[in-house]
Amino acid sequence: MGNSYNKFAKIISILVAILLIIGIVYWFTNTNNKIDTNNNEDFQIEKEDIVIAPDIKIIYPIGGENFKRGQDINITWWDEADAGDRSVYIKNQESGNISIIAESFMRSSGIDGNFSVDWVIDQNITPGFYTVVVCKTDINQCGIIDNYFAIN
Repeated sequence: MGNSYNKFAKIISILVAILLIIGIVYWFTNTNNKIDTNNNEDFQIEKEDIVIAPDIKIIYPIGGENFKRGQDINITWWDEADAGDRSVYIKNQESGNISIIAESFMRSSGIDGNFSVDWVIDQNITPGFYTVVVCKTDINQCGIIDNYFAIN
């Protein structure tokens, strides 16, 4: 009986150690990758801080377009990534500020294809040059384009 108890205790110890290692790896790989969207204020993030997600590709706008405040545009992207929420942002070229357009856009599992969000450009937005950023919600794995569109 003592021998089987020792085997059971060793198995439990090994399982606890494995779970602990998985938890530590998860914590280290995810805690530094958070985009804080808990408030609606603009925030800054540098492109070098974003992990480019090759499975998210911006389709429209791709840069060079001219939009006016109050205009309704349809932001579109191709998404082959895993199921889960997506957040859509715009990034101001001059200030580097990123503003949320749509948070927690749900992407169903197993469906690759075009996804879109309608966005009415706020009348109070600062005129300038912007780009679209689509991210897997709460992590810096994003589709982003280097080209900018104008808002006047």
